[in-house]
Amino acid sequence: MSTPSSEQLHSPIALAVTDLTIDEIGDLSLWIGHGKRYRNVPNFVSDELCQRISTFPTDTAYLPSPSLPVMELLNFSTPLISQSLRNIDPNSLFSHNKPTHKSFECLCLAAPSRETLNAIRDCAGQAMLDGKVSIRHWDRDDIFLAFNALGIWAFITEAITAKNAWSGALRWMNNNVIPSEYVHHVTSLLTTVPWKDNIKGLDSGLSVTDMAVFLSENWLTDDHIDSMLSAIVHLCHNALSHLVPHTEIVTSDFAYHILTTPLLESPPTMHDYENKAPKLVLKLGSLVANSPLGIRIATISFSPPNHWAFLLVDCQTGTIAWRDSAGWAAPTGLEKRLKIWLGLFCPQTVFSALQALPCPRQTDGYSCGICAINCLKHHLFGDKPWSKSQREILRVSEFIDIMDISEHFRAKVSTSTVCSKLIISNEVYTTVISHGSC
Repeated sequence: MSTPSSEQLHSPIALAVTDLTIDEIGDLSLWIGHGKRYRNVPNFVSDELCQRISTFPTDTAYLPSPSLPVMELLNFSTPLISQSLRNIDPNSLFSHNKPTHKSFECLCLAAPSRETLNAIRDCAGQAMLDGKVSIRHWDRDDIFLAFNALGIWAFITEAITAKNAWSGALRWMNNNVIPSEYVHHVTSLLTTVPWKDNIKGLDSGLSVTDMAVFLSENWLTDDHIDSMLSAIVHLCHNALSHLVPHTEIVTSDFAYHILTTPLLESPPTMHDYENKAPKLVLKLGSLVANSPLGIRIATISFSPPNHWAFLLVDCQTGTIAWRDSAGWAAPTGLEKRLKIWLGLFCPQTVFSALQALPCPRQTDGYSCGICAINCLKHHLFGDKPWSKSQREILRVSEFIDIMDISEHFRAKVSTSTVCSKLIISNEVYTTVISHGSC
């Protein structure tokens, strides 16, 4: 028995139930119109719902292609978001009336906001079991649409979100003094990058739309921070390989684990810690334990409630450095927990008290992530320290670094896909696998 998860119901594209039993056969007529509740339903019932609220292949002609470049998306006509749905019960929109219009015609009408759409979709399963077959448009009592209008609205609201994000990003660039070469580079990227793609090659959780946050006065999330850290490792590989002592740049997950895991509330046994700790943290611990000369761990640490700072652990000198652009102290418990973790993997080293060291002070409430990354680069590679005069340029530079890497990997994947096709020539079958070039 299964019900589509919230993630499945709110997916912006066609839905899919991941736990379907392929050969399961059921009689929908025993479920629809019999007063049943949509809760813990069989797979074939949840599958039917997913089919009904997904876009049809014929609808794609009316929607922006996922491969459409960002700059072309900005010229794609999209409906307005309705402002008249705030006091409407989403259950009341479902009807027993047959659809009066094609679902794609909803693109000529006001669309629901993402939050309202999610509320409507949450009611769709029960509406289906109640025998309802259409959705009445809230602004037009004479328009009834099939359930798959929900899938179209989900897709188009994602496109609207992307358009708004990139329109704001371009306005931000126009309103700030950004060198022309940076503006040209960004514009060039946005004329080729697909709007509905994800960042490639950095194990990033960012979508292309998420990247617009760099070109704004908004706070950066952990996915933005980790993408910048991964980009540093990618771009500074040679410089890193020559640093003494050996330096590991790790994602913010490490500091978050140190700060929050119950495993470090008191010193655990190595056996207990190894059985329960994340693999990536254990891998880092193994590097520490197997480095007789000691290594450095460089990362960006979250500092509650909404701040980022640079953390550097030097296992060779037994020091822990904290550099914070707001002048805040390290989070309570970080030093104690970090020393417990270090005691597991390099017990022979006695670490001194955590030191809060100088760092350029940010002059706003949103630059802490960029400041922390810049502090890491300055300390390890000698980059110019952050300053207010360079604030916007540094944001654009981080954006360009990540997007350039992503585009490089996207091109490699595209080339590899083409080259791995089966080549038939003179009755000889050869599979060519390419990693970047043919």
